Amino acid sequence: MSDGMKKKLLGYGIATVVGILIAALVISTGLAGKTPGKREVFRLLSDAGTVAGLTLVFSSALIAVSEQGLFRGLGYSFSYLWDRMIPGRASRRPETYAGYVERQSKKQSERKSDKTTVPLRRYPLVPGAVFFLLGLVFLVLFYYG
Repeated sequence: MSDGMKKKLLGYGIATVVGILIAALVISTGLAGKTPGKREVFRLLSDAGTVAGLTLVFSSALIAVSEQGLFRGLGYSFSYLWDRMIPGRASRRPETYAGYVERQSKKQSERKSDKTTVPLRRYPLVPGAVFFLLGLVFLVLFYYG
């Protein structure tokens, strides 16, 4: 197995484990000291799949937005503030916002030129869609099962 395939499987595996943990948390809070019936089990599984799926899909969307550079202004502001708070570092900061954006764009283009990696936003997207679809299946079973 190639290193690129191992990285992809690891990324999808981590996203799947995170989704399972979110689903387990939703189920455990829903069970909290009661014995559920058949409909209640379907409702809990629907809630768990939907919450885990949407969390992963929306985190994928947030990663995609941040990869486009939407949060560069916040990054520059926080780094500027951090440098101002530490004594002695404020005088070392000659970089302007334009220089910061150019440096970040260069770093991002270097990462994109590596063809062996899948963009980070895809890792939570696929397991999130699967969890969401499972949640919809259990929602249908809750209403019609």
